[in-house]
Amino acid sequence: VFAQFRGGKGVHCSAGVLLAVNPMATLVCGITALVIFFISRFPNLGYLVASIALPVFVWASRNSYGEYLLPMIIFGILLFLFIFMSHRRNLIDIIKGIEAPSTLLVNT
Repeated sequence: VFAQFRGGKGVHCSAGVLLAVNPMATLVCGITALVIFFISRFPNLGYLVASIALPVFVWASRNSYGEYLLPMIIFGILLFLFIFMSHRRNLIDIIKGIEAPSTLLVNT
């Protein structure tokens, strides 16, 4: 609220919540985001793919969740929807080819 919903705080805050709730899922999603980022150089694309990976990972490891399986899958789907909605403009720019890749990996 105080940051006016701009600039990447939502993904990082969600990662912190996920870390407290499920450290293994956080690790899987974090590695997924990093791999996509290193391949594409688009952090937003990494966030989106990682948010898709969360409900998939939860479903794949469903035997360890017991009664918390459905809430974790719902959390993952909602997280994906929030990330998708907040990054849709960037994703459209990536598809159009007008989004500039991150220069974080470029040696200067």
